[in-house]
Amino acid sequence: MKIRIIASPADLNSVTASLQELSVEKETLCFSEKKDHSEIYGCDRVRFIETGSEIEQPAILAMAIQEVIDPDEEVLYVFPCSDDGDEAASLFACRMGWDCLLSIESICIQDKILVTKNVYSSNLKAQFRVKKLPFVISLKTLPSKKIDETKKADLIYETLNLRFGREAFYTLLNEEEKEESDTLLNADFVITAGRGVGNKENVKLIETLCEKADACFAATRPLIYDSYARKETLVGASGKTIAPKTCLVLGASGSAAFMAGIEKSKTIIAINSDPDAAIFRYADIGIIDDCVECTKHLIELYGKEDE
Repeated sequence: MKIRIIASPADLNSVTASLQELSVEKETLCFSEKKDHSEIYGCDRVRFIETGSEIEQPAILAMAIQEVIDPDEEVLYVFPCSDDGDEAASLFACRMGWDCLLSIESICIQDKILVTKNVYSSNLKAQFRVKKLPFVISLKTLPSKKIDETKKADLIYETLNLRFGREAFYTLLNEEEKEESDTLLNADFVITAGRGVGNKENVKLIETLCEKADACFAATRPLIYDSYARKETLVGASGKTIAPKTCLVLGASGSAAFMAGIEKSKTIIAINSDPDAAIFRYADIGIIDDCVECTKHLIELYGKEDE
């Protein structure tokens, strides 16, 4: 495995200093317009990639990274923890279909990869094991940590001709979001996944069910934050308000913010293993059961119809 750092010239030293004690191969991607860089330490190589114009938007950065990587490599991707860094990390992970954790405090790599971050409003520290690579994180850097200047990085200069050009990147993003938005807003049947589905694999199951049932996929805010679903699928007070004929809700508790996005549905069907979940107060039909197992059964039923 190796670590691939995504950093601007201003962030390079602080990020590499925070990772220099890890005895694995480290490579940095830096999208930069200048070629007069000073010596850089703490990693094996730095790839300076010239794109012809400054990349300002995290969404465009996420798309540009896709152009210069091999998605099959076993890599831990590290972004600096900041508003833009967190957004770029989560967007990149979502586009690639990989798992992501933000605001990591430290990384430990021995026979396994462990990352540590604050949880519960920073009252506790939690340690997570990275089971599968590629994986994406944003790392809180240590600007005061002195970098080891005994290991100088090789500097590599590349040019990236963006497939669509900078203006077309914006156009493409807007068209993708508009198409997703129109589909969701006009759908007659929407299947919404909530936190209770558990993980990305189960989200993919629900997306499979949507394909078989000719339904549109939607998600609650926790799934967007965990990069389990695209932000364009978010419904609720901070997302879209939908009004389908039927809204099947899988694993969502039924918070007021979420209900604001689906309350105009003609029929709400809720499946949740918690009999006290608030969603049952609003649902026209409520089923107390494991939403993932129900999803599997529904996929089987639709499969029989196809036969």
